[in-house]
Amino acid sequence: MAKNGDLTAAGTEAIAWTARAVAAEMYAERLAADTDQEQTRDLVNRLVGADSAQRGAARRCLLDDGLLPAGPHVVVTVVAVSGLRGPAGRVEAAPRGALEPFRQTRTAHGLSAVDQDRAVLVQVFDREPAEEDLELQARGIVRSLGTFLDRGATTLVGVGGRRAELADAWISHDQARVALRAARRMPRLGGVGDWERLGEYAVLLQLPDDALNDSLVPEPLRRLLDGGGNARLEETLRCFLENAGSVPRTAEILEVHRTSLYYRLRQIQEMTGVDLDDGAHRLALHLGLRLWDLVRASAERPA
Repeated sequence: MAKNGDLTAAGTEAIAWTARAVAAEMYAERLAADTDQEQTRDLVNRLVGADSAQRGAARRCLLDDGLLPAGPHVVVTVVAVSGLRGPAGRVEAAPRGALEPFRQTRTAHGLSAVDQDRAVLVQVFDREPAEEDLELQARGIVRSLGTFLDRGATTLVGVGGRRAELADAWISHDQARVALRAARRMPRLGGVGDWERLGEYAVLLQLPDDALNDSLVPEPLRRLLDGGGNARLEETLRCFLENAGSVPRTAEILEVHRTSLYYRLRQIQEMTGVDLDDGAHRLALHLGLRLWDLVRASAERPA
């Protein structure tokens, strides 16, 4: 406390953290006595699980009990929290409490399943949710979790693809897990990954973590990337590939004369030894650049 009796910033933070801890503890005690919550968790886990028979049984139970409608717009979101401190009950209470406001909204009916520091939210929307709406919801989950967590905790959210039926919730769940990996491996996403926005990364991120390393980057591309001082050529190659090999479009975007662009492309071909007129070669380079981005982003990610 400051000399004049006012609280210091550290004191205010300590009080805020204690208040969050007490609130989470009380919430954990209430959840421990909620047997319906355990049954719901089991149904949700089976609905998105690997066993097709259990998925079908869970779906029938959820529909018969009126817990979720059959459709028409199903989205699964996966939340992972690391760095949580405290008793197991309070740790589990954080994701549960954070997801509570999103279980029943004006446009969606939802159920959640929480297993310690990981949670699954299954939602059925009355109308197709826009990407921006799901982005806002994911950011809202992160903020909501912040009311339970201290500064040492990290929250990641993965949003699955949109499905038409509850029977396909498991597909959205698998996609959400890939999107969660994107949130973890790609810091530029700010902790939130959305399957619908991943593009070709959605395929690459399904590789095992131990396989997703720079050994997958094609050797011709490595000669360009490892050469040093080739940032301009890398930028040129990226722009060229992302515009389907169109010289006029690439020159326009880079704001260079076509003669200069042709000179750069010849340099790239000489350094890599590939034919940029060959579609298969362009595809290999394009995927290589995406792999390089993932590997580099992971290397730069804070420990």
